[in-house]
Amino acid sequence: MVGRAWIPAALVLLLALAAPVRASIVHHAPLDQVLAGADWVVVATVEQVEVREDDVGKRFTWHVKRERVLRGDPSLPDLPLVYHHRWPVLRDEAGQVIGTISPIYDGSGLEHDVREGQTWIFMGKAPASAGAEVLFVDRVEPLAVEAQLIEMLAGPPAAVPVEDAGETAYAPPSTRSGSDGWLEYVDAPTWDADGVADLRPGNVTPEAAVVHYLASRVRGDRRFGEVLPPPDAPDGRLTRGLAEHDRWTFHAFRLVSRKDRDDGSSWIKVWMRISFEGDMDSGQDEFTVTCSDGVCVVTDVPT
Repeated sequence: MVGRAWIPAALVLLLALAAPVRASIVHHAPLDQVLAGADWVVVATVEQVEVREDDVGKRFTWHVKRERVLRGDPSLPDLPLVYHHRWPVLRDEAGQVIGTISPIYDGSGLEHDVREGQTWIFMGKAPASAGAEVLFVDRVEPLAVEAQLIEMLAGPPAAVPVEDAGETAYAPPSTRSGSDGWLEYVDAPTWDADGVADLRPGNVTPEAAVVHYLASRVRGDRRFGEVLPPPDAPDGRLTRGLAEHDRWTFHAFRLVSRKDRDDGSSWIKVWMRISFEGDMDSGQDEFTVTCSDGVCVVTDVPT
């Protein structure tokens, strides 16, 4: 629904030509956002550093000794780690700087400080192929934040038992047949900050789980974790979606429709009103909910 707004390359070039020299401001993405997209996180000691510069940027290659794996497959090959830092400038055909841009970097800004003999936390994406010769790094963090990272990687608490979850009596709205296998909710209420103070229906139905999640988001607390999968069953897509939701402000929501899928899960379509970086937005999107043994958990969220 809401994502990062990117300026088209042609527009960037036009702006650069109109203002040949501008100050460059580097923005570093939030740690939780980068961590959500990382396939592996390791603690490693640097044994050798190689740095190469060209017209595009700077390439750091770190030969490391892995100490421990915080996320990812422990059997991942112990390959050299590579980080690319691109120059935030625009050049003409002669190589002259004609303008600068203000990029958002996944890196922490500490990548330039990595030295031989030091121990750092590295995170990045899984190799594109089994024959990869290096692992590409998205970000480096100091060893001092390891405890914080472990807590972040643990995720929210497991879904609570049905009998302990609900503090408000809740029954899903009635439905009527819609198109393409969807069931439309009839007279579903719109919930906002005035109505969700005690709205914690738990996870006995798919609707209850989604309402529980969104009511928590509107209140601004962390009770939404009670209707998520256990932390020992991590899902990269869900983790990235939750990190994106942490950046939104939720104002109101309403259940719209439901579609049960062949794999036993359900799509719950919801209307939401949110704000992001000062901009208000509203629209419809789907949550995915999976139920087993009387407990329903939200397994995917819209972004």
